[in-house]
Amino acid sequence: MNSRPDPCFDSAAKPLAVHLAQRRIAELTPAPHATEEAALADALNRILAADLVSPVNIPRHAAAAMDGYAIAAADLPAFGARAFTVSGRALAGHGVAAAISKGAAMRIMTGAAIPEGADTVVALEQVTEAADATVAITAGHAKGQNVRAAGEDLGAGALAIAAGARLLAPQLGVAAATGAGRLTVYKRPRIAILSTGDELREAGDGGGGGVFDSNRVLLGAMLRRLGATVVDRGIQPDDAARIRGAIAAAAADADAVVLSGGASGGDADLAVAAVTALGEVALWRIALRPGRPFAFGTVDAKPVFALPGNPVAVVTTFFTLVMPAVCKLMGEKKPRAPMAVNARLGMALRKKAGRMEVFRARLKTVDGMPQVAPTEQQGSGMLSSVHHADCFIVLGADAPAPAAGDWVTAVPFYGLL
Repeated sequence: MNSRPDPCFDSAAKPLAVHLAQRRIAELTPAPHATEEAALADALNRILAADLVSPVNIPRHAAAAMDGYAIAAADLPAFGARAFTVSGRALAGHGVAAAISKGAAMRIMTGAAIPEGADTVVALEQVTEAADATVAITAGHAKGQNVRAAGEDLGAGALAIAAGARLLAPQLGVAAATGAGRLTVYKRPRIAILSTGDELREAGDGGGGGVFDSNRVLLGAMLRRLGATVVDRGIQPDDAARIRGAIAAAAADADAVVLSGGASGGDADLAVAAVTALGEVALWRIALRPGRPFAFGTVDAKPVFALPGNPVAVVTTFFTLVMPAVCKLMGEKKPRAPMAVNARLGMALRKKAGRMEVFRARLKTVDGMPQVAPTEQQGSGMLSSVHHADCFIVLGADAPAPAAGDWVTAVPFYGLL
């Protein structure tokens, strides 16, 4: 067992900057190795483990981009109009039609292969059809118009999707276009979650007093949204031996452990001591508001995150510190950066120098410009403030306290929470 590190348990120690904490967590979070095959229908939100190379051209052959008539550009009139004899039609999915002769046109449907001898498609609404099986086409058309070249989207042998990409709807569509029915993906990481505190009660338990545990519900939902498998370890009382045993069991059964409560350093804050006894605490206390009492360490080389007990601080520390690590555990090489919006601040904000501060807020448009204002309640225990918000205002450690009308960074919740 390790003794308590210094200065990790020194309440006077300067909190660590968020970017340094993120770097340290990334260093100690392993990348995945285990993979499996998944059908496209089951691959949503998974991480691709092997490059997907297209075995075919997409499209496979030169094809019409719209309904019309396929012709040779060399036959187009320089001025006026010209009559073309219609020689058959080409339909999508029916192979390449017979070649057309000089001075002829072929009726062609969107997606159909361009017949031999043709290189241009004139849209249906740009021709005049006659009863004698001819069409009149005027001057002014360009060679190659309305034609999708073979391999225009992806060429045979080209990289379609790189390993490490998150498979969302566009990526799955591309995979299907290459003909891939199954993909090699990383196995979902198992993330154990637990809450600590004598005061906690299970949601749905109507007996007695105390506080209903919202943190595990929050963490489970956010982890599932990322694509992880959640292992719920329940509530642990403020008992050093039981918390230590729960963390050890969770680390043995999962790829990472995320717990809330017990990171502040008080007499009843036992999580950091438990991680220290079982493994190593790599950092403790972050220059972040809300979320300062956050600890990170490893047990049996498994990342362990000790989040604050206040639910809003759970959300902000998950957003800033846990989410990037979970994405790495999943195998995502370049996690999507949260969308940021520059918006004018609707009211002045107080801010302490030297720490990142995150406010719950709402975005709206005023006179055609984005404007953001914090919700009325900003206490770290007021979870309803997250419910009534739709974004974070994120002020970096070096940012001054902003005045009303200043431009600030707003990060919408969409796709995050």
